[in-house]
Amino acid sequence: VSVEEINLSKNQIFEIDCIPNKSNLKTLNLHNNNLKNIPKILVECKSIITLDLSYNTINTFDIDNLSANIENFFFYDNIFFPLNLNLGFI
Repeated sequence: VSVEEINLSKNQIFEIDCIPNKSNLKTLNLHNNNLKNIPKILVECKSIITLDLSYNTINTFDIDNLSANIENFFFYDNIFFPLNLNLGFI
């Protein structure tokens, strides 16, 4: 069985540490959960094209936890704080 889409939205999920069939997964929907950060397991999901992390409680953003192949990334309504960029001239 080849699973191409997993919808785990609206499940009060706090953490994801295992995703089955990572090699064939194209779409992962995790919106409306209680994730506080981007799951590190996502970097192993090279085939994901669409990822929805909207409506969680994500407050940190680590781009290294995402596959470079993602084309559609949804991140609406999180608690994300902008990056603090110290450019050295203030």
